[in-house]
Amino acid sequence: MLAPTHSVFGIFFTLTILALFGVQASLNWTIIVFAILGAIIPDLDHSRSYIGRLLWFISRPLERKFGHRTITHSFLGWLIATVSLGLIFVLVYLLTLLLETHTLNLALTSRWLAAFSLAYLSHLILDMFNPRGSQLFWPNSKRDVILKNSNLRPKSGSRTEIVLFLIFFIFMLLSFPISKYGVLTSLRWLLATPESVIQEMQSLKTKMYLEFEGVYRITKSPVKGNCEILNFEGKKLIVLFNTRVFTLSEKSNTDIITANLRFKKTYTPLQLTQKNFEHKTKFELLALLPTQGLISGMIYLPQNLKVKLSPTDNFSFSFFDTPTLSSYKTITQIGSTLLLNYATKKEIANLQWDETFELTVLKNKTQLARLSLDLTQLSQQLNSSGNNLNQQYLDLQLQETKLKIQELNLSLKKMNMLFSGNLIFRN
Repeated sequence: MLAPTHSVFGIFFTLTILALFGVQASLNWTIIVFAILGAIIPDLDHSRSYIGRLLWFISRPLERKFGHRTITHSFLGWLIATVSLGLIFVLVYLLTLLLETHTLNLALTSRWLAAFSLAYLSHLILDMFNPRGSQLFWPNSKRDVILKNSNLRPKSGSRTEIVLFLIFFIFMLLSFPISKYGVLTSLRWLLATPESVIQEMQSLKTKMYLEFEGVYRITKSPVKGNCEILNFEGKKLIVLFNTRVFTLSEKSNTDIITANLRFKKTYTPLQLTQKNFEHKTKFELLALLPTQGLISGMIYLPQNLKVKLSPTDNFSFSFFDTPTLSSYKTITQIGSTLLLNYATKKEIANLQWDETFELTVLKNKTQLARLSLDLTQLSQQLNSSGNNLNQQYLDLQLQETKLKIQELNLSLKKMNMLFSGNLIFRN
């Protein structure tokens, strides 16, 4: 095989093997360079090869002593070349330590060595398809081939090799996304199902987006676009689309029923900020909340307070489209606790109190005012009364009134419009 065929096959082979072993993002140009070098270096024993002409001062003596496709096309030659390059890297690293330059990236260097070694091995494998084969166990003279019938093994530079070059070139292009995202991620991308997106999300700590086409469940109107994936529930994705939170899947029990989807990973880290607060008024609470971003967590409400959403909070409006109802509840009340799941500051600001709560507070304040007046009158009557029996009765009424006032003050304190809780802000 010729150098171009070895190069494209070597890149494909190297990137795919690295991805299979979990080494992602191997598309650094230096790794490609070492893969190409490893793919053509075995032909150093051939003076008319590309690498042989470039390094003729090594190639000619090597060819005279051993001949073509001998030591350099064997496991021994592969081992010698790999160890030699590794020793060169070690010497360079020690030199950088001595000079205190620290310019050699060890993580990247190990990938250089792996790329070189794998591509070298790919050359030996590919040459086994040639009529002459390779002497993998040199100095054993036996040649190793794939396909016993020599007529089926293509000659170097033949039309068959041109076809193989084009096939390997396509494989090389396909190996780029596999190398960048990994084998499993690439497979999940090809599957293009909500379940595959969920599997990809489980170990992800960066933002993830979705390009989709589908219909709204309620209106059956078509919808497509890009959205941010927030989370998942069962087999349903929770997404942020047009500033609203929706559920999305292929099933009919979600807000958006999707027909086609593709996910896109990013390197943007999720920014989560936790905030604990105590005894804040609504105004103070709103001042703590970010204008942009989503809010999750718990807010502890005053006793007996019930909240209700603004009528428009469950709708997503578009100037050109019919409003579509989202079934996902970003705000839910359980007892005296308000549960937030990807709510916005606007939604929290639009919360309305139950009228009965405000009416109860008003009644208690009115009753407290009346009892305070009664307490004053009883105190005056007690001071002016000369009858012991009447004084005892007034004193008893006075104590009962004080007790009622204490109970009302305690009730009003519990119903005081102060909020506590813990929240997580997602930007």
